[in-house]
Amino acid sequence: GLTLEPLVVHSVEGSTYDTNEPLDEVRVASIIASHFAPVWVMALKESGHVAIVDYSQAGFPMTSRIPTERFLHDGGWDHTGRYFLVAANDRNRMAVIDVQDQTLVTTFETGIKPHPGRGANWEDPEFGWVNATTHIGQGLLSVYGADPVNNPDHAWQVVREVTIPGTGSLFLKTHPNSPWVWMDTPMNNNPEGTRQVCVYSKAEGELD
Repeated sequence: GLTLEPLVVHSVEGSTYDTNEPLDEVRVASIIASHFAPVWVMALKESGHVAIVDYSQAGFPMTSRIPTERFLHDGGWDHTGRYFLVAANDRNRMAVIDVQDQTLVTTFETGIKPHPGRGANWEDPEFGWVNATTHIGQGLLSVYGADPVNNPDHAWQVVREVTIPGTGSLFLKTHPNSPWVWMDTPMNNNPEGTRQVCVYSKAEGELD
């Protein structure tokens, strides 16, 4: 850590998960660390795999590549830290990875080009624990169930759709002590909208 010198270099190149098409380039779109195991979770954009790197082992081996969806981008955790929720924005879907079992749970459609950043999770008064994503290609906040233990009927499906003023949202954030979820629209198709921030009420299920 003192020198930032690379200790090992691994190739992430490969073929697409669905058509086995060889790829000249595969980018790492996001990296996140597990809360429960000494692993990093990586979204491999073009190939549609989620890779697991075990940093407790010598050489930091890539121990698993989970076929998921194309083209993977940003993602974050559910409230338990077990499930990695990652956008496949060119397929208009979110993917759910069980990092504990290292398996794909499901994918589901949310809207045009979902882009949650690291995302946000909170306890909804009707649906229990939820996560959400905004979208680049649509003025839409999609809230989806994220509690397969206590609310299995709503898990991994959209439970609220809230129109926001304009396209081009990249990030949404909240805090456990805040009643609000904040979201931006820096790529809004209206220049005035690029400087706005929208605020969603957790209690009311609508924009404030």
